[in-house]
Amino acid sequence: MTDTHFFGLWDCPNCGKSKLISEQLHCPSCGKDMPLKSNGYPDTRMPDESEISAYEIHSAEVIGRIERREGVWECRFCRGVHPDEDNFCDKCGASKAGVAKEVASSATSPSTYTSSAIDYDHKTDEEPRYNFVSESYPSYEPRQGPKFNLSSFSIPQLLIIIAVGLLLVVGGIWGYREFIVRQSLPATIQSVSWSRTMPVEVYTWVNDNNQSGCPTGSRSCTSAREVVGQERYQSGSHQEPIYSSMTVSDGESCTTSQNPNGSYTRSCTPKTRTESYISGYRTVPDYSYRDVYGTVYRFQVQRWVFSRNLTSSGNDWEPYWYSDYTLGRNGEQERLSGNNTESYSIVLVTADGRTHNWNTSNEIEWHAFQNGETSFEVILNGNGGLVSAGRRHHVEE
Repeated sequence: MTDTHFFGLWDCPNCGKSKLISEQLHCPSCGKDMPLKSNGYPDTRMPDESEISAYEIHSAEVIGRIERREGVWECRFCRGVHPDEDNFCDKCGASKAGVAKEVASSATSPSTYTSSAIDYDHKTDEEPRYNFVSESYPSYEPRQGPKFNLSSFSIPQLLIIIAVGLLLVVGGIWGYREFIVRQSLPATIQSVSWSRTMPVEVYTWVNDNNQSGCPTGSRSCTSAREVVGQERYQSGSHQEPIYSSMTVSDGESCTTSQNPNGSYTRSCTPKTRTESYISGYRTVPDYSYRDVYGTVYRFQVQRWVFSRNLTSSGNDWEPYWYSDYTLGRNGEQERLSGNNTESYSIVLVTADGRTHNWNTSNEIEWHAFQNGETSFEVILNGNGGLVSAGRRHHVEE
């Protein structure tokens, strides 16, 4: 980072003399004092860009005074900088009393203005030494502004924030009740039911195809050249550039600030950017797809396929498999597939009158409820869903 210092300019409000530099505390024509801003800083302006080089400060002595910030004090609370004649910080209201500040050692003669108010009188080669003087100061706690300002959001944004917040709250409550909360309640059996199914297959003619030929025992066999798939092949190639990158200078990023003595400091930081360039070329193959043809045989062949279900059901404790059936209806060849399925259900009623369905595919688990008992226990989650059911471990006698 590089810093460049410039004299600030001011115009005499009395005689109109213009472009007086910030080191001139009085108008050389009429003697009028340099005007001050409300914060105590000199009322100067930055030179125009076209003439800024004419007011650049090259004097090491003046630059040293700017960097040492002589004639100012810094608020220890908000770090605001103020002229020595100010007794209170205009930013946070803290008192100047008790604030640590740089004070020139009495062993050296202080810098004083000359009568022209342009040059400073330094008659010693010895650099002034600075001691830090710390005094007691009154208790002061600056006020902190709000960190979250709702007024910075538009109405649609606020509605979205509120909606998302409500969804998160509702979702959290539902998840807690669904997976964490558990409640045990006594229950009685209201009803039972069961269902058993036996699939039936039939041996019949079905359509099929392959590329190896019609199998033995098939009928209505035909063949034809058809598209049987696609293949990927290299159809050519092309040249693609190889890109590389490099970092190049992109000027400077500068900020300008006014100093307490009315001068200005411009701080500049170099900027860079990344540029791409072609460092070479490479050969890249091109690929395409084309249809693949083959001979497809289409035919009919006999196979076992699903025909119908034989189902039995009831509302008692005596399940059975359907037996009143006849295979080979209409002269067809049929068989039981063996992929039987079964389901069992119990409806439990809790003391508050709510019903809960308990289902299983295991007949032994289902029959475990049938031991002459009338009182059972159900475990519910916070949303009223059934988690488990069974005989009560502790039944009052």
